[in-house]
Amino acid sequence: MSEFLKNLRNSQNFNQKQYDAQHKGKPRNEPRGKGGGARETSDIPDYLKALFDDLAPVVKKYLAQAAESQIRLAEAAEKNAQALQKVVDAMPELIQAAPFRREPRKRKISAHKQQLLDMIKKLRDENMTYEEVAAYLDKNKVPTFSGRGRWHAQTIHRLYMYYP
Repeated sequence: MSEFLKNLRNSQNFNQKQYDAQHKGKPRNEPRGKGGGARETSDIPDYLKALFDDLAPVVKKYLAQAAESQIRLAEAAEKNAQALQKVVDAMPELIQAAPFRREPRKRKISAHKQQLLDMIKKLRDENMTYEEVAAYLDKNKVPTFSGRGRWHAQTIHRLYMYYP
């Protein structure tokens, strides 16, 4: 170890402070001159007081207008809700009156196709779904119109809706 370090270690008194001069500044928790502490009302300049006095009625008027606007918006939303409720209440009549079936096609239908359409209508009247009707026709090996492929729910739906 170097001679310097030995002397430094042996000569140092651990209870003694390493500096003699005290810090002469203000403690950190006390407010300083530049906006550190809370101002009293007397610290506000007169021109700012006058400005606040002039702006207060304008701000008050603006807030009143904003409150009235919010009230009008709430009333409009209530009217919209009432109108939508009337539409929802009238839905059953609209649904019953709406024609879901298209006009029948003008083409001539063969006897085989007419039998098949009658069978589909009968099965639908027994509350079978389109998928169940398609499965029933496949299970009973009823041929499709083309004679190939299988029956699908979408095909049954189209036939039921477009043909009387």
